[in-house]
Amino acid sequence: MGPGDIDAAETANIEPADLPKNSEFVLARGQNRFNTFCSPCHYFNGESEKSAVSQKGWAGIPNLTRPETAALSNARIFHIISAGQNLMPSYADKIDVIDRWAIIRYLRTLQGVEGIASNPTAAPAAQN
Repeated sequence: MGPGDIDAAETANIEPADLPKNSEFVLARGQNRFNTFCSPCHYFNGESEKSAVSQKGWAGIPNLTRPETAALSNARIFHIISAGQNLMPSYADKIDVIDRWAIIRYLRTLQGVEGIASNPTAAPAAQN
């Protein structure tokens, strides 16, 4: 993935405006999907070291609560879930769009941050 792909992810992955950030239902759905799809590698708390995959000797699974991951935009995390990254495969065909956003909402509660919607690239300056 090159820098252009990351920029495209930031501007193309727009959060649904009607998906509440602190809705009990959205967070519960996000937790359910996180526990189902993400916990085998990242464990139920996002910290990875106790996950089933880590316990089998796989190294390098990122702790999702670390500051570097918490600093990623929601759009970037959506892109990672959708397209995959490093050893992580794409989940686009397994987790529908709204559920991916619900996972991000729930992940932000594990991280203790609200997260930022995206880091859109600056619009080009008008030419005179």
